[in-house]
Amino acid sequence: MSNDVISYKTFIDDSGKKEYIDLYDFSNVHRSNEKNRQFWLDNYFVLTALVINNINIPKINRYILDLKLETFNTPFVEIKSDWLRNPNQRKKRYIEKYNITEEELDNFGWKISNVFPKFHKTFYVK
Repeated sequence: MSNDVISYKTFIDDSGKKEYIDLYDFSNVHRSNEKNRQFWLDNYFVLTALVINNINIPKINRYILDLKLETFNTPFVEIKSDWLRNPNQRKKRYIEKYNITEEELDNFGWKISNVFPKFHKTFYVK
């Protein structure tokens, strides 16, 4: 094992509605009660954390900026999962605004979703 210090950055993001009585009680998710079912279709909460080796941050940033330039002709594009999936948001936020096709936006979505696997490195040293 080398004496080199490897440092990491951690990014944490939360999104969705957090107005639940108990964020960690998912016991009623699969019940057949239509009211419960609709609640879980309409409301969600996602907490995501990424741990990235600092050496990869400039590479990841460059990859994302290049992908935005390639698709939208500008790096100043806010990317949100909901906007990529919701038909009305797709049209309003991307297709009409940047004059791109559904296919171009789909291709962007596939490429952006692969950004972290592309730069994946193991945390374990043997």
